[in-house]
Amino acid sequence: MQSSSINRRDFLKFSAVTGTAALLAASLPKFSLAQVRAVKLVEVLEMSPEEMAKKSKMVMDSWDYLQMSVATIKDQKVRGTVSEILANPAPTFVEPIYSGAAKEQVWQELKGKGFLQDVPQDQFLPQTDNSQQSPQPFHSAPGSGYQSHHAYPGGVVTHTALNVKSSLAIYEGYRETYGYELDRDVVIASQVLHDLHKPWVFQWGEDGASRTELGL
Repeated sequence: MQSSSINRRDFLKFSAVTGTAALLAASLPKFSLAQVRAVKLVEVLEMSPEEMAKKSKMVMDSWDYLQMSVATIKDQKVRGTVSEILANPAPTFVEPIYSGAAKEQVWQELKGKGFLQDVPQDQFLPQTDNSQQSPQPFHSAPGSGYQSHHAYPGGVVTHTALNVKSSLAIYEGYRETYGYELDRDVVIASQVLHDLHKPWVFQWGEDGASRTELGL
């Protein structure tokens, strides 16, 4: 039995050429409209993004699936780290550059290289009062900005859940067909965390809109 390592993006590309459609379909959860409660628009408009996500069966089923998948990670340290990040996807990496001269230096460097166009220094990073605490739960963030994918409360959860299911189906297909054994822990962890900073980047504003992701 072979073992190897492969990056997440290349791993997903394999799905286009391996005939895994049946495996993917089999991995999806059963969904019935009978289990869905209709909610009036006026009720939705009174909800916060977090409340909307919690009221969605699709989002909550996906959220449960992610947590159950993480629980199957064998490496205790990896499992604990991934669980902690899901519980609090805080942007801790920006703490050294979030204010003062360090922030200005980074902004000047990015601007000088043409990576920032007409972006003021106080806007090139998403706001946060505490880099040790996520501005919102993972399960209430959108999957992306408007005009892109899953731009609704909980979108990042449904998007991530499908990625995990698809990746595990491909993993099983290669293992069973070719005896090609990837690291299952890495497959799960990499997919669960690939959008870990979207709760920070796509914060919901008081007007109900999510923050705009600044392009390069």
